[in-house]
Amino acid sequence: MDAIDLQSVLHVLMWCAVFGYVAWRKHRQKANLAMYRGLREIFYSAAPEVLLGDRPGKPGEVIGVAMDWPIKDTQATVIAFIDGTGSLYMKRQGSAICGGYGAPELARAFVAEAASWVARAEKVDAHPEPDPATVYFYIRTTDALYRVSDSVSALLVGKGAAEPLFVAGNDLMTALFKMADTAEKVPERA
Repeated sequence: MDAIDLQSVLHVLMWCAVFGYVAWRKHRQKANLAMYRGLREIFYSAAPEVLLGDRPGKPGEVIGVAMDWPIKDTQATVIAFIDGTGSLYMKRQGSAICGGYGAPELARAFVAEAASWVARAEKVDAHPEPDPATVYFYIRTTDALYRVSDSVSALLVGKGAAEPLFVAGNDLMTALFKMADTAEKVPERA
């Protein structure tokens, strides 16, 4: 095989690798998005009895809160339940920190803060993701879903109307990140 044929073969192999990588990335992005949407959907669609477990819920009781926060080129969803469980889902990365009871006091504080917002919140039937300039707080009760929204830019400088909700959600998110960072890492397979 002469040098020109070898160079042509190498070019073909290089382009195959590039196209393979692009196809893999596209598949991975779709899988990440599906995982994010599936985890997020549990909060909105599971029956209150499923979310409460053995604990009976009272009519109108706040059982959970979700904060959908657009961050740069992705979206973070922080979820807390009345039992003290909390989780964090990242849209673009398809990653999740299912924190369970890793920060129960902060999860309960987020839910308690959300309960104080129900009277000011809008009752909604749908739960779309926010536009890049807005943070949505979805408050789940035993019988309805409510939404509070605020400007990302106002919240980031401490001037948003929903600042107490934002701070409570961020406290939980920070604790979940710290918990994940200090958790024992699972060794990778060789």
